[in-house]
Amino acid sequence: MKRILSVIPFLFLFYSLSSAQGHDSLLTRLNNVIDKKKDYDAQKLKRIEKLQQELNNAADRDLNSKYNTYLALYEEYKSFNYDKAFYYAQKLQQAGYLLKDPVKIAISRIKFGFILLSSGMFKETFDSLKAVNVKLLNNIARQEYYFLTARTYYDLADFDKDN
Repeated sequence: MKRILSVIPFLFLFYSLSSAQGHDSLLTRLNNVIDKKKDYDAQKLKRIEKLQQELNNAADRDLNSKYNTYLALYEEYKSFNYDKAFYYAQKLQQAGYLLKDPVKIAISRIKFGFILLSSGMFKETFDSLKAVNVKLLNNIARQEYYFLTARTYYDLADFDKDN
């Protein structure tokens, strides 16, 4: 029994040394990814530029195609540039209304709600989500709707912390 008890501290020491090496390798990988930030930004800007060109060449394209391009631009911008994401979320809503497509309108309201929530506009987010007819949504959009609704309540509760 004494032998086992004398070995246990060495096992803890070995474990702590091996886990420290694992943390060091994770930090090294993280630093390598951070060092490539400019490359990732350049790739994103290249994708955005391609979508912008599609939109500029879309004068003769139908509104459905424009809606899809607005959606792609929104997705590129939503965690990259708030102002542009807001702009394309508005364009999505306009296109959805012009198409008179209730599903596209509902999806655009969800996207717009995400942008509003990201800026801390809780009431406006609830207003946007309240206007969504959930029954029209497919499973993926419905999941996004419920996730955004839950996140809105969570963020509002976190914002409103009061001792």
